[in-house]
Amino acid sequence: GMNKQLLGKLMKLAEERPKLFHLYPYVNNMRELMAASDVVVGKAGPNLLFESIFMEKPFLATGCLPGQEEGNLEFIKRENLGWVVEEPKEAVELLEELCNSNPPDVKSGSRPERRDLISPIIPNLIRVRAQHLNGSQNAAAEIARLVQN
Repeated sequence: GMNKQLLGKLMKLAEERPKLFHLYPYVNNMRELMAASDVVVGKAGPNLLFESIFMEKPFLATGCLPGQEEGNLEFIKRENLGWVVEEPKEAVELLEELCNSNPPDVKSGSRPERRDLISPIIPNLIRVRAQHLNGSQNAAAEIARLVQN
């Protein structure tokens, strides 16, 4: 992005953990970068949050705009779409834990000895995505129903 102060903080964290972060300047291919990710990390703005839901990527919210996006943090928690960790060091610790967790082996069906933190969230993302896919049609149908009554 364009936040120089945040970039400086992230660069410091990246230097301490070189394999954990990939930092990019302002980009025009966000969708491709998100598709290549296991988890989307950022401010809980509606565009990034719902893009991650539609791509079925768990979301790690590191904050929000007060007064505008606070409900998004509650939404993430209530629907179990990821995590809300506003303390940077705790967020980094969670990212390290996520990097060290394993999903079940698809071929053998066996579970690794490490805890899988991502797979349990995927069904919630799929459910919320399905609920919102036809949102405008559902809203129009509800308005028509209300008008008729």
